[in-house]
Amino acid sequence: MSNTVTHNKKPRVGFVSSRWAFFPDDKTFLFNGYDGSLIAELLKTYPDMGIAIYEDKDKKVQHIMEFKPNKLYKLEGPLSFAAGLRNTFKIRKQLQKMQEEHDILIVQLSFVSFFALLTLRKPVVYQLCTNVLVAAENPVKYIGAKKMVSVAFANVIDWVHRRLFARPNVRVIANGGELVEVYKEYNPIQVISSCIHEYQLISPEEIQLKANPFSILFVGRPSLEKGIDLLMQSFADLKAMGKDVRLSFAGVTKDLFFEMNPEYKGIVQKYEADIAFLGTVPFGEKLFNLYKNSHALVLASRVEGTPRVLVEARAFGCPVVATRVGGTPQSVTDGSDGLLFDPENHQQLTAALVKLIDSPELRLQMAKNGLETVRTKQTLEIFAKPFVDCVEELAKNIKN
Repeated sequence: MSNTVTHNKKPRVGFVSSRWAFFPDDKTFLFNGYDGSLIAELLKTYPDMGIAIYEDKDKKVQHIMEFKPNKLYKLEGPLSFAAGLRNTFKIRKQLQKMQEEHDILIVQLSFVSFFALLTLRKPVVYQLCTNVLVAAENPVKYIGAKKMVSVAFANVIDWVHRRLFARPNVRVIANGGELVEVYKEYNPIQVISSCIHEYQLISPEEIQLKANPFSILFVGRPSLEKGIDLLMQSFADLKAMGKDVRLSFAGVTKDLFFEMNPEYKGIVQKYEADIAFLGTVPFGEKLFNLYKNSHALVLASRVEGTPRVLVEARAFGCPVVATRVGGTPQSVTDGSDGLLFDPENHQQLTAALVKLIDSPELRLQMAKNGLETVRTKQTLEIFAKPFVDCVEELAKNIKN
């Protein structure tokens, strides 16, 4: 296996995604706009970058970006840790082929076929997206024996990660300060996930006070991990206080909400005229307009990495209210460009929203501060730069 990078030539880079995509043919894949943005940005620097990605045969995710990479490696699904273990040897063969054809790999974690990564010997840049140890403790998802199994499994994944990170030809990029602290002995580089280009940002002059009713927006997948039940409870509290508020769920249908939260059916029926379940809203202008026309984005998550929706909302002048979990405190400065509250505490969420409702000047200032934060620290270009820097450093080491 060659370890030589020809002088003055770009290194041959391969990207191993932990997500899934739809394959209309053997040379093309369609990907969601969130995760596809980073790949598209890296392709500007490494146009021949090979890509390995899991197959979404049933198109469970809305894919809006098309890629025809120089080399495409279809990884065996489905996208679950159980399937990942079953397919370890198949994935291992595909990754071995990939590293034979590339000088340096970029690998997203957590990767469901994690044992297969132990066979990699080429230089690797690992992107840590999720704290599996915290995710395994999720009180909504894992209870009793299921939680015990989840925690044990997470510790195995953590052990594999540490084995990988200890290698000298490896660099680690971590989403948010929580992951940086967990793996600090490996000197990870902290990043904030983003899929917003600098040219997409609104101008400061476009930020104006918005008329009532006060519009609250949620953007995300229909999951109790995202705290949509807490948001609904706070909305009911605000209505009981006589506040003129509206609530919109992007990414959630009414049927899915009732399936997960049957106890809130009465609240939804009572305030039906003021609640909108928008279902899937594709990444793009329709979503951006939702941010522009909302007074606040709320993310009441119980577990998080560095949520990209917090970047998106502020990029379009929408103040954010979010739980103090994962990498969120590194993305949002409490009291400056957003408001933070403790997880599982809908009373604090309600108080934060009342603060924004009652103070239009505060909303306006937070919107301006949030836009400046994204412009100077959290664009896609800024997010992608550490990946390129790490690749170039590893390539230089190979040459030397």
